[in-house]
Amino acid sequence: MDKKEIKLYLENLLKNIEKFIESKLTTMGNDIKKREEYYILKNSIDLFLDDDETNRFFIMSGIRGIGKTTILYQLYDYLKSEKHVPSRNILYLNLNRLRDLGEYEICDFFNVYKNDFGFKKDEKILIFVDESQYLDNLNSVEKWINSDENKNIFIIFAGSNVISYELDSNSLEDTIIKMYPLNFIEYLNLNYNYNISLDVKKDLKNLILEGETGSLEEIPLNPYIKKHKDEWMNHIQYSSFPNLAQNNILQISSTLDIKNEIIEKDLDSISSFTRLSRLLAYPLLNLLVMEDIKDLALNKLATTLNISKKNVSNLLFAFENIQILFHVEPYVSSGKSVRKAWKYFFISTQFKSTIYQISKDISINYEEYYDSIAKNLVASALFKLKDNNYNLYYDATVDGVEFIVKSNEKIVPVDVNSNEDKLNKAIEEYDAEYGILVIDNLSNIEIKNNIIYIPLPLFSFI
Repeated sequence: MDKKEIKLYLENLLKNIEKFIESKLTTMGNDIKKREEYYILKNSIDLFLDDDETNRFFIMSGIRGIGKTTILYQLYDYLKSEKHVPSRNILYLNLNRLRDLGEYEICDFFNVYKNDFGFKKDEKILIFVDESQYLDNLNSVEKWINSDENKNIFIIFAGSNVISYELDSNSLEDTIIKMYPLNFIEYLNLNYNYNISLDVKKDLKNLILEGETGSLEEIPLNPYIKKHKDEWMNHIQYSSFPNLAQNNILQISSTLDIKNEIIEKDLDSISSFTRLSRLLAYPLLNLLVMEDIKDLALNKLATTLNISKKNVSNLLFAFENIQILFHVEPYVSSGKSVRKAWKYFFISTQFKSTIYQISKDISINYEEYYDSIAKNLVASALFKLKDNNYNLYYDATVDGVEFIVKSNEKIVPVDVNSNEDKLNKAIEEYDAEYGILVIDNLSNIEIKNNIIYIPLPLFSFI
C-alpha cells in the first residue's frame, strides 16, 4: 500500500473507532470486571502520560477468548473518559481487518499516523494493535519503538501466536504479558469483589521447589473453597473464560465456538494448512482428550486420523503456539534411555471438560472423567509456574507418579489422588528430598515426613 492509501484507511478508521468501541463495551455491559492485566497496563500508561518513557511497548499473549481485546477496549475507554486523551491520539488497529488490504508493513501505518495527522513533535500517541498473531514477527516494531524519535509513542500488541513474539533482543522479554484463562482467585475476586492475594502463585512455586509453605498457611483459602465448593467444580469445567454465558449448556456451546475459531482462524497464523488438515484438527483434539487412547505417539495418531505423521506434528506444533495445548516430555532416572511419546494437556480444563462431555456420557464413568480433569488441572498449574528455574516432565517408569519437577539437579515427584506408597517409591527412585501428593478432599496443606500434601483446589488458584 502506498502512503496515500494508508492515510485514507486511517482517517476512516479514526472517524468510527470511538463509537465502535463504545458500542462493544455497551453490549458487554457496564459492569464488566477488569482483569489484573488491565491494571498492569493502566499503570504503565499512567507513567507514560506522566513523561516516564521507560516502558512503552507491551505484548499481551494468550489463547483466544480470554479477554485481550476487552482489555484494549477498556484501556481506550479509560484514556477517553478519565485521562481525557483526544480520540485522534489513540489508534486501535485490528490486524484481522488489515488482511483485507493485502500485503503491508505495519511500521508504514505507524509512520503515516505519526507524521501525517498533525501531531506536535513530542505529543503523546497511543497505539493498540489487536490480533497481532497475523504479523510474521515483531522485530521491525522493536527497532521502530526503540528509535529516539518515537519516544512519545506507547504501543500494546495483543494476540495468540507466541512465534510472533520471538524478538531478536532479550531486552523486551519483560514486556510480554502472558495471559491465561481465569484461575479461581480471579473468578472469585471478579464475581464477589473479594481481595484474595495473587501472591499464592509465588508461594506455591516456592512450596514445590523448596518445600517451604511461606505465607500459604496464613492465607485463609479453605473458607473460600468450602463456601464456593460447587462453584469451584463449575469453574474448572465451565467458567474459566470471562464473559461467557452462565448456563452450563450454553458454556459448552460457547467453548466449542472458541475452539472452532481457534482452528478456523488461528491455525493459519502458524502455518498454511489445507482445508483437510483443518478438518482433521477437530478429531485430533478429541483424541487427545479420550483416556482410552493410551498410546499418543505420532504414528498412532496418524494411523487413527489417516494422515501423515508430519501433518499430525504440524498441527500439534500449531496448537501449542496458539496456546490451547502444551506438552510434557517423559523423564527417567539418569543413565537410562526412554522412547515414549510426549503427553499433551490443555491450558484450560474447560476445553478438556467440554470435549469430553460431547464425546462421552460422563455419568457412566464420572470417576474417570473427574480424574482426567484433576490431572490436567495440576499439569496446567505446574506449566504456568514453569520458567527458566525448573522443567516439567511426566514419570516414564512403569506405574510411576504423574509428574516430575526438576530444578537444576533437584527432583520433586508429584502425584495426584494416589497413595503414599507410589510416591515414596518415586522419592527413593529419584533420590528426592520430598514428594508432593495432591489430594482432592484435603482441607489444608500438610507436611508429614517427606511428603507435602496439597489440596487439589489450591492448584486452581494458579
